[in-house]
Amino acid sequence: PAWGGSGCKHLQEWLSSSGWQTTYHTILKFVNAMRLQKQCGTKVLQAQSCFKCSDTAKRLFVSCHGVFVGCREHMLEHTKSNSKEFLGMDMVRGELFCFACNDMVYDARVEAERTTFLKEIIAEGTKAVRKAANSNDSSPAKKIKLEDEASTNGASHASQDGTSPPNANQSNVTRLDLHCVPRRKGWTPNKEQVEKLKQHAEVPAAVQGVAGLRGFHNVGNTCFLNCVLQGLVHNPGVRDYFLGDFHNRHRCLKKREVEGRQEAVCMGCEMDRLVNDFFKGTKNAYTPHHFLYGMWKSSQHLAGYEQ
Repeated sequence: PAWGGSGCKHLQEWLSSSGWQTTYHTILKFVNAMRLQKQCGTKVLQAQSCFKCSDTAKRLFVSCHGVFVGCREHMLEHTKSNSKEFLGMDMVRGELFCFACNDMVYDARVEAERTTFLKEIIAEGTKAVRKAANSNDSSPAKKIKLEDEASTNGASHASQDGTSPPNANQSNVTRLDLHCVPRRKGWTPNKEQVEKLKQHAEVPAAVQGVAGLRGFHNVGNTCFLNCVLQGLVHNPGVRDYFLGDFHNRHRCLKKREVEGRQEAVCMGCEMDRLVNDFFKGTKNAYTPHHFLYGMWKSSQHLAGYEQ
């Protein structure tokens, strides 16, 4: 929220147009509709597809200048045939993408509108979830509990963007803002955390250990797995994705959909566990037994210790 930066010139041109706030809110609602309708136990919209190739499997973008949804290839064609219409919203991450600059773009004004949108979702969306939960015992909204419900047992809670956490009596209401994109994490350290940050900042790296520099234990002919995991863990894109909390194993939707089924495995959750454990600053070697077991369960042809 304190960031005062601006995006590319194409984003600045769009922000200088009248009514961009309404357009941004409308696109955000459209992008989040598939996520939120599931939490409310209703189905209004069908799965979106590219207007040109009708493909639903590709990553899709919504034009910020007109009614158009397309994959990356056809969004590029669309921007070339329509001058100055370079901006689109990624339907997976909810971020603005400039096809002229070929990069994600950000602006402090857009961030302020995103915060306003999330507050509206918290205020209005939870009413729909509560209504669905009260009217249908088997609805998804009835089954899904607060992601931060554990915080009501004494732990402090700071929701993203500084919005107020829900009351303890709202345990049957899903934190819809946690299912919305784009996602940000707001964090204000307390006095104890500030002291720990200062303390760790003063400890030499040679004594403390460098985060991410760890070996893997071989748990039985798993040297091949260890090599692959080292490559994945130190890939900047993979590392930043999981450390940025874009897949949180404590709020995994896949696990909720199959709640109670022990055989259900999410390899994204196992990777999230591994990356977060790997970058704790510990110097000891790491044993990837959770990941190995999850791999065996999700792909049984890989089960066993054969090379």
